[in-house]
Amino acid sequence: MLIQQNNLKRYVQKLLLIRLLIAGVVIAVLVAAISYTLERDRFIRSLAKRVANNAALVTATRNQMSSLSNAQRTAQLNQTLEQIVDSLGEERLHQDHFILMRFFDQNKKLQAEIREQGDSPFKQLLQTVGLSPPSFPGPGEDWFKVVRFNGRPVVHVVTYLTNFEGMGHSWFEGFYVLSDATRAALRSQLLRAALIAFAIVLLTLATIYPLVMSLTNKLSRLSHSLMQANMETLQVLGSAIAKRDSDTNAHNYRVTIIAVRLAEVVGLSRRDIRGLIKGAFLHDVGKIGIRDDILLKPGKLDEDEYRVMKTHVDHGTEIVARSRWLSDAMEIVHGHHEQMAGKGYPDSLAGKDIPIGARIFAIVDVFDALTSRRPYKEPFSFEKTMMILEHDSGTHFDAALVDAFKTIAEDIYTNIAPMEEGLEEELDKILRNYFAGGKEDLDDLRLI
Repeated sequence: MLIQQNNLKRYVQKLLLIRLLIAGVVIAVLVAAISYTLERDRFIRSLAKRVANNAALVTATRNQMSSLSNAQRTAQLNQTLEQIVDSLGEERLHQDHFILMRFFDQNKKLQAEIREQGDSPFKQLLQTVGLSPPSFPGPGEDWFKVVRFNGRPVVHVVTYLTNFEGMGHSWFEGFYVLSDATRAALRSQLLRAALIAFAIVLLTLATIYPLVMSLTNKLSRLSHSLMQANMETLQVLGSAIAKRDSDTNAHNYRVTIIAVRLAEVVGLSRRDIRGLIKGAFLHDVGKIGIRDDILLKPGKLDEDEYRVMKTHVDHGTEIVARSRWLSDAMEIVHGHHEQMAGKGYPDSLAGKDIPIGARIFAIVDVFDALTSRRPYKEPFSFEKTMMILEHDSGTHFDAALVDAFKTIAEDIYTNIAPMEEGLEEELDKILRNYFAGGKEDLDDLRLI
């Protein structure tokens, strides 16, 4: 039996490449986002530091205001804030500017305020500003938040101020508008960081890709060998029971081929068909546990002998249960002697309680038994075979599946039922189709 090793290799390589590229893109985006966040925070903290340095004018002035009246103190603070605005104005970058500056004393009372005057586009935003900032950070700390107004980013910053003697404390609050040029510069930094990160990721992938592919190719070969060994074991077990039952491999090959044909007609999924193939090979594996005097008896079995013969289903179930890879064959091995009317064995299941794979195989098994030449009988004619199937339709067999089988029965009777030679080649085509070395094979191997 041939299994397409290259298919598995190509699938693993494709899967690996896609995942590496996705990982590269994700890493690049994350690095860019982190870089952007750090750069934004650095910009805002730098802004807060410039504010704090210039706000020394405020604290210096405050130390000299103790003898002034409240009105005089307020006027003096406003004048000082205007000096800060002028000082920061020299550092403006393409119209970056404060639209609001406020000073709070050590009791967190508003002492002075300067707002952008005239027909400011941020007038509505300024009207929403509360009486005090949302946070009063501690020494050496800053609070900031970026808000958007009419599509423009505005930095809301609050910084802690200390006077020249290091005594007392106060706070400065400001709303700072970023210009289009500044935003463009930040976006450019973001793009540059993303490109650099992506280039680094691609370079890393290019470096490790040959090593990973070498390991992947080795994994593909090992996976193929393991799948090949599993399929060979499947055939060996099927052949062993055929020899044990004085039969040939032809029966196992034929019922597997016919079962797959019927499963395809009724639209069974690929995964279920894979289980059906395994189960068809091993449906009678439990006969290994039946005594020769019963298994090989040429005549009809008596009641006690028949009761022993029926235990082959339990033996088969026990054998298959030891392999996780064969777990999907369990339904056929355990249930292929159940009948729709509930008179089968071992569990007397009825109707849809019988797994569909077992219902399919029940029809196929009887059809092959009727149309095969045995030492004690000649093959039945097509008409007689179909008459028996139709007679037991609805009681022994699933009537809907019998109807579906009718559409292919004559072709199977003509081309598959008489075959003794060439069955292995026909089966190999099916195995290459359903065990072609792709994702399903990897999923199966994970069960082992």
